Amino acid sequence: MARHDAIQIRWGQWHTDLDLLIEFPAIHDVAHEEFAVRILDRSEVAAMTRKRWEIDQNDHILLRDFETAVDAFDNALRDGEHKATILGRGPSLDPVLKRVMDDAAHLVEILRRPDTSDDDRDRTMRALFKALKPIVGDRAVEIPELEPFVMKQLTTTKTK
Repeated sequence: MARHDAIQIRWGQWHTDLDLLIEFPAIHDVAHEEFAVRILDRSEVAAMTRKRWEIDQNDHILLRDFETAVDAFDNALRDGEHKATILGRGPSLDPVLKRVMDDAAHLVEILRRPDTSDDDRDRTMRALFKALKPIVGDRAVEIPELEPFVMKQLTTTKTK
């Protein structure tokens, strides 16, 4: 279980580390990259076999199935990490995904500039959140750089 948790954390970093997300988006390109689909499939199989094994932890066959699924998930993720880092934001990416990541990279540059005003920072975070949400879903709220925007949204929503 600890190994599975560690692999899930590593996979989660590809959704929540803004630099990884922007520089190596191919790992999320399920429309064009077979390895991206394989990671998602292996992740789901590992999660399902874990649930089955947790119900009956005395079943050694289920334990072996879980171990095999975790191995497959780990291998798929390692392969995907390797291939995604080679591809980067290259021309082989889906053109829409590439454009989104190029836009996101520009927005991050604006966020990281010390001369960006608070109003511009807020608008930039909103645009970045909107750009990334279709790609990483709800995990966009876990991106540390977007946390101030998300917390502001939550606070504003609660007070309305």
